[in-house]
Amino acid sequence: GDPGIAHFLQDPDPALVIETIQAINDGYIEGARPALAAATHLVGTSTIPIDYRIINSIVRVGHPEGVLSLLALAENETLPDDSRIECLFQLRRWEKPPGGDPTTGKVRPLTGDRSLETVRPQIAASLKRLLDRTEGRVLAEVLETGSTFGVSPTLETLRAQLLNDSNLRAVRLAALKNLRDKKSGELLKTLQASIRAKDPEVRRASLQAITELSSPVALKEAQRMLGSESAFDRQIAIRALASIEGEEATASILGMLQSIDQQPLAVHLDILEAAQEADDPALTKALEAYEANLSTDDPLAALQVTLEGGDLNRGRGVFYGHGAAQCFRCHKANPHRKGGVAGPDLKDAGTKHNAAYLLESLVQPNARIASGYGMVSLTMKDGSLVAGMLAKDAPESITITDLVEGKESTYPRADIASVSSAMSTMPPMGQILSKKELRDLISYLRSLKF
Repeated sequence: GDPGIAHFLQDPDPALVIETIQAINDGYIEGARPALAAATHLVGTSTIPIDYRIINSIVRVGHPEGVLSLLALAENETLPDDSRIECLFQLRRWEKPPGGDPTTGKVRPLTGDRSLETVRPQIAASLKRLLDRTEGRVLAEVLETGSTFGVSPTLETLRAQLLNDSNLRAVRLAALKNLRDKKSGELLKTLQASIRAKDPEVRRASLQAITELSSPVALKEAQRMLGSESAFDRQIAIRALASIEGEEATASILGMLQSIDQQPLAVHLDILEAAQEADDPALTKALEAYEANLSTDDPLAALQVTLEGGDLNRGRGVFYGHGAAQCFRCHKANPHRKGGVAGPDLKDAGTKHNAAYLLESLVQPNARIASGYGMVSLTMKDGSLVAGMLAKDAPESITITDLVEGKESTYPRADIASVSSAMSTMPPMGQILSKKELRDLISYLRSLKF
């Protein structure tokens, strides 16, 4: 914890400099923190995580001159985009930083005066320069940061950025947010153009904004999108209808619900959820009729709506980021990402299995157990009990993998009194995930074809 460790920030050996940066930041050697915050010349000389530690130290020291350092780094076009973006992101939350340290994950709340009043003119000037000089992902972050500090391009420029199909999605969405913040009188007209963008997320954001501005226009656009061949457009239109008050929107949802068998399977779940959200007597009655028609012999009947229409990107988030499901703890899904080995490797799930098989595996994990992944117990003739994962079931022996040590042991059938049925160690995901999360996860698993 000696602050003298800061001496090694000047060492000619880059490896030692990196170790020093990590030690000061990750070890909370606060006496050396100001020296690390001042070492902005080291940004861009190593990896992005090392850059983040230097930027983090600037934020944690908290002096107003640190803001000027962040601005200078953000304006430095020779630095990696990720590092420049991080500077702008941290600037936005300078005055109200979170309690957790983003570089270590530890709870280390910042205290003291973090007002930016004395440097707001410099912030505005720097953001204006960045608006003129940047593009791509950095420009998207500049627009977001500019919105926070009341600095943005002209309305004409923002409209052009939003309506340009060649722009990055992040730039277009940031431009849309700026336009909404400015409450331009021409915004509705602009949104009626952007709702026809090639990018689906721009269409989604545009329809959401229109819904907030004008129910009649939103209704008209939603009904137009219901005729689209795109399942995505139909889905966002149905969700918009659920948030629009009035008999016409309700009638549209009711009509789709009553003819749900004629609607694409990809929008069935959206229709049902829209009907539930609307809280209308006629819709409630139609929902009851729909549920009464579901097969009582098929435990998966109510979940058939999850087979089509999922978002694979959100599904990837469920696989790797869902707090309760934790799929990646037991399964690998991508050769290039971490995953567990307690369950089957899913890298080619989309090639081997259809959506119905994946749904059954998720909500009834004991229905079909992949070879080598079932939990069994052996009762031996001497009265002892052996439990583990079934590795091999041969005519004359059974091989079990120990769950603790991972060792395989083979037992002759002549020594075995009885064998339990194989059981999956995976919990039923239908009790953990919502229908929408199941739909997204199935979409992601179907995309796995490594």
